[in-house]
Amino acid sequence: MRSSRLLLTVAITLLTVAAHAQKPDGNPLPLAKLAAPVSVTFKTADLEWLRYGGTIAATLLVDKKGKVTVVDLTGPLAPCDDLRSDHLIALRTAAMEATQKAKVEPATDADGNPVDGGVLIKVEVPKDESWTSGTIDQPSGGSKLIVGGVLNGRALKLPKPEYPPEGRITRASGAVSIHILIDENGKVTYAGAVNGNPYLRFAATDAACHAKFSPTLLSGKPVKVMGIITYNFVR
Repeated sequence: MRSSRLLLTVAITLLTVAAHAQKPDGNPLPLAKLAAPVSVTFKTADLEWLRYGGTIAATLLVDKKGKVTVVDLTGPLAPCDDLRSDHLIALRTAAMEATQKAKVEPATDADGNPVDGGVLIKVEVPKDESWTSGTIDQPSGGSKLIVGGVLNGRALKLPKPEYPPEGRITRASGAVSIHILIDENGKVTYAGAVNGNPYLRFAATDAACHAKFSPTLLSGKPVKVMGIITYNFVR
């Protein structure tokens, strides 16, 4: 019988999965230091929904006493036909609760004194072990995956996102970048916001899922493409 839960221990190192967190103005915060690995427990049912795995990025603020506050969470890419899934919420909640408990040493100034800082932690979500048809990096049937960078100008159809009511209340604006996966037919199948105002992310993600592209060929064969669509919200 398969276990109902999968325990993933994420070995955190500054070199591979931790980076400078940023202030709202885009400037980096002093870098706090992770003192121990972060252990995250994901439910198997949630991994089966996600299927291919992915990355959740958590932005942590760390005060001079080492107190950790998770202030932002992005990822992983979600299936376009199920963007509001409870499974997605569960995966993010598990990552948030784990990183909230992370043991972090405060950042220090030039004299070695502790100061307020932050850190960006990337938690790798494993692909479900029962799904053997492939991943986005190694799709089934031998299909290739290429990275296309910013894809706005390549879209045959690029619907504009509706400005959400919660965005109006907070007068939210600015750029929102959406990470997308396009299948061999030019259809966007997975999407997820990587930055931007939280009140605008779902509207931008939903719009990106309805974009349409020409099939991309590599040596005459259609391939999957991963890239970014950026939307600018103006108030």
